[in-house]
Amino acid sequence: MFVASGLVIRGIESYHLFEGTGNLPDIDKSISVLQLSDRLTPDDHQEKTPWLDDLGDIFQDRFDRTGDLKDISETIALRQRAVQLTPDGDARLLIRLSHLGASFVRRFEYAGDLVDISNAISHQRKAVQLTLDGHAQMPFQLNDLGTSLILRFERIGDLNDISEAITLQQRAVKLTPEGESDQPLLLFNLGTSFMRRFELTGDLPDIAEAISLQQKAVQLTSSDHASMAMRLNNLGLSFRCRFERTGDLNDIAEAISLHQRAVQLTPEGDPEVLSWKNNHIGKSHCIECSVYRSCTVYRYNGPVGPHGVGP
Repeated sequence: MFVASGLVIRGIESYHLFEGTGNLPDIDKSISVLQLSDRLTPDDHQEKTPWLDDLGDIFQDRFDRTGDLKDISETIALRQRAVQLTPDGDARLLIRLSHLGASFVRRFEYAGDLVDISNAISHQRKAVQLTLDGHAQMPFQLNDLGTSLILRFERIGDLNDISEAITLQQRAVKLTPEGESDQPLLLFNLGTSFMRRFELTGDLPDIAEAISLQQKAVQLTSSDHASMAMRLNNLGLSFRCRFERTGDLNDIAEAISLHQRAVQLTPEGDPEVLSWKNNHIGKSHCIECSVYRSCTVYRYNGPVGPHGVGP
């Protein structure tokens, strides 16, 4: 075991070197050394599962750098072994199930295999079941499971998935104290889920709830926060969605204002700026101009309807 422990130390040192330099040969060496340690260590050794955790993390880091599907598959295999070797009642089982679910999500996002997102949901659901309501991680477990259900909903369109996601994310928000640093994120995710369901059902209370939650998230987000521009942009999209359903000019005007604020907060040259200018601000302005032209025609030829766009 002394040899295996020494190998782990060498492997972690090589990984830390990679973190500093970004040189792939350093992470390759780290993985090679840690794999040798894995082969030399029996499954019943007390340090076996923490070492599997480390090796899985490093494989995923290399996948994030290279996009090699074999690396994320190796991460999943290692995390599955760590879960299998962790006895029921061990406090570390919760986090290992959560990490395993997250790795299945990463492979689903890359390869699109529905089996992966279903596996992610299964493991994340078990993690939620093992977590007490008072546990500090419970809001995040609920949010992660909700996010995975939304990913599956976006792929197959099952209303049950988006509705369950909303229920889970509502629980996450309720369990998060006012003023908690993660409160804006959880509020925003819940609002986005309501918007997704509105896009499928057209139910106006859903888009109203989406706007209310996203507005609160924006109010709780500092102007220099990295996510502020994205939150403003998505809130603008929600206002535009409601406008397209109701024709309320106040909504399209608010959408334009929010998109403009998002662009102002985003560094020039950022690819998001061009996307927002072309896809959101431009479209919102086109909609607004078209509506005003229609209003002029209607006012000239006859009565204007309740939303200002027709009888």
